[in-house]
This record gives sequence, C-alpha cells and structure tokens, in this order.
Amino acid sequence: YKAWRLSWSFHTNNYVERWHNQLKSFYLGRSRCCRVDQIVYTLVELVEIDYRQDALQVKYGFKHMSLSAHEKQRKKEANKIDFDVANSMIVFENGVLYYRSFTDCESGI
Repeated sequence: YKAWRLSWSFHTNNYVERWHNQLKSFYLGRSRCCRVDQIVYTLVELVEIDYRQDALQVKYGFKHMSLSAHEKQRKKEANKIDFDVANSMIVFENGVLYYRSFTDCESGI
C-alpha cells in the first residue's frame, strides 16, 4: 500500500497500519490533537518499554511471535539456505554493511 501526502510517498502495509491504530487507540487515547512533545514522551517512555518487554518475552519463550503466512513462507525459504552461503551474502566493507536478499540469491551486492 502507499499513502500519499503532498509530494511524499509512504509505503505501508497491514502491520504498520495495525501498529499505528494501536498507537492511536492505546497510547494516545484517540486524541486528535497531540503536541509533538507528548508524542515523543509517549514513544520514549511507554511504547519503547512495551516493545522491549515484548521482545524479551519472545526471546525467552514466554510469548510467541506470530507471523503472517507470507512471513512464514519467507522464513522457511531463508532457513533452506546453507549457513556458509548465507554468510557469503553479507559483506562488511568500509564501515558499511551490504547484503543480498535471501529470497533472491542471484542478485548482486
């Protein structure tokens, strides 16, 4: 999906839209008029803490991360790639990390 604003183009998907809806309804209380300092405070003091807590719960197995069918398929394809081949697809050069797509092994760096 694309959302167009003035001359800007933003690429979104259902995940981003769902997260944006949760941000507005849960953290901002559906407030139509928020000052920038309130939004920054909410993101730093509330959202980041919840995000880190969720990530730790997933990491230690207390919570499962749900993937969409498309994400599951891509993960399955990436896991089929040999470890050495996967390592060769990542290059760190002059402080910049370059990588090739796991789903398109023929593309160049």
